[in-house]
Amino acid sequence: AWAALDAGGDAVLTLLAAPPGYGKTIAVRSWCQTQDAALVWLTIDAGDNDPTRLWRHLATAVDRVRPGLGQPALRRLGVAGSPIEDAVDELMNGVATHAGPLVIVLDDLHGVTDEECLASIDYALPHVPANARLIVMTRVDPVLSLGRLRGRGELAELLADDLAFTHSEARELLVLRGGIELGDEEVDLLV
Repeated sequence: AWAALDAGGDAVLTLLAAPPGYGKTIAVRSWCQTQDAALVWLTIDAGDNDPTRLWRHLATAVDRVRPGLGQPALRRLGVAGSPIEDAVDELMNGVATHAGPLVIVLDDLHGVTDEECLASIDYALPHVPANARLIVMTRVDPVLSLGRLRGRGELAELLADDLAFTHSEARELLVLRGGIELGDEEVDLLV
């Protein structure tokens, strides 16, 4: 998984889509620890199914990286009737001013189902600045313009098959480290 995350560095979006228990969060957390980049991690919950709340949380998280980065977006979000795209633009402009690389992780994106919310994320994708990387973890493919991103080579994907244990990884975990006596056929069956 780390090699695939490394390889996705030129993509606008890195998508990890797999059922629960495949290790999406663990893979990304451990990979992030090896990176020389600021990290913004937002775990989505049911309340984030509102575009204003979602972008407020994200702008607040970005502002924690360096105070001031998210403030213009937060001010824009406070203006009643202001289009969400204006706040997204402000946030992406703030991120672009960050001196180093920035990794933005949206965990559990499957919790976002609101069309306006998803449209705002879709809007943000072509505006992600060159110094930033967006990683999304979800149980199912989100309703975003994935086909367009795939066609342009701007999407890196890690799916269930990419995250699943190989025979040797399962053997190392269960037999060598776990001390469970299993033969190769049993390990194959578990895999």
